[in-house]
Amino acid sequence: MNKKEDKIKVLLIDDSVIVLNSLLKILEKDEQIEIVGMAKDGEEGVLKAIELNPDVITLDINMPKMDGRFCLQHIMEKCPTPCIILSKATQLGALESLELLELGAVDFIGKPSRKEIDRNISLVANLIIKKIKQAKSIELKKLLKQTNHDHVEVDKKKFSYEKDEYEGIVTIGSSTGGPQTLSNIISHFPENFPYPIIIAQHIPENFSKALAERLNRLSHLHVKEAENREIIKKGIVYVSPGGKNILIKKVNNNFVIKIVSSKDDLNLPSIDKLFMSASECFGKKSVGIILTGMGEDGSHGLKLIKDSGGVTLAQSPNEAVIGGMPSAAKRKVPNCFVMDSEKIIPFLVSFIEG
Repeated sequence: MNKKEDKIKVLLIDDSVIVLNSLLKILEKDEQIEIVGMAKDGEEGVLKAIELNPDVITLDINMPKMDGRFCLQHIMEKCPTPCIILSKATQLGALESLELLELGAVDFIGKPSRKEIDRNISLVANLIIKKIKQAKSIELKKLLKQTNHDHVEVDKKKFSYEKDEYEGIVTIGSSTGGPQTLSNIISHFPENFPYPIIIAQHIPENFSKALAERLNRLSHLHVKEAENREIIKKGIVYVSPGGKNILIKKVNNNFVIKIVSSKDDLNLPSIDKLFMSASECFGKKSVGIILTGMGEDGSHGLKLIKDSGGVTLAQSPNEAVIGGMPSAAKRKVPNCFVMDSEKIIPFLVSFIEG
């Protein structure tokens, strides 16, 4: 990619000179990326976004004059651009990041400290560069359709499943665009849904608890961050801790959650490994659902669920914020059910009833 016009034009907005210089140091080494401008507060950031027309913007949350929330709103109104939020990896920072995703931001990154950059700059650089390149490929109209979608209430009287003990498991995998899509579909589960639900969302450490709390406010079911060795119960939605794998294991007569640290998996939590464990434990009573994301994580595990007689579903690639993972699922499991996100849970409810 030698032509200047072919490069990904990036605008950096942050009130910290240290962060701006660190990002500049990281990004200027990639030949596909060009830093077209830097801004030290939200007001300057909006003006430069309009003037420079970047392909991707990195955006701090806490800034003088105009904070990240209002800066993002102005950008999406005046010059819609894929924005990646740089946020401190704290509970407050995580909650703020997820709120900005609902306003149209495409992704977020835990803001690296100076020590983290000095200690392992290559790891930090690879993550930031990967996120920027993914952001460039996102169609904002698809993302905004997800964020502006009304949460639909399900008629609880429709669900007739009355057994006391659950027989199956629902597993969901998602990546970029996942928090927005999960926010859309979570309210479609009826209050008396008879299976446990486990979500593997590619997300950094320290951000998954905030995601679980946000989904819990939208759900008829109880949503929580999963804990190691806890017994799985029906009607509970478990969100995998960020940066770790989540598996299902049978211990005596109970199914329990196992949280595992991993340095080998490119994406964490691994959707493939969750689906694999679901197929091993529940066989034909396992359900695998693939949502938005880049790459192929989940497609191999989805085939294992299908081969065991379970139910496989994928979000329509044309509707997904990024269609890579659903497309890979369709290639691996050609006869899986494919549909828009708002139809997935109502379809699943009817399927289980039938």
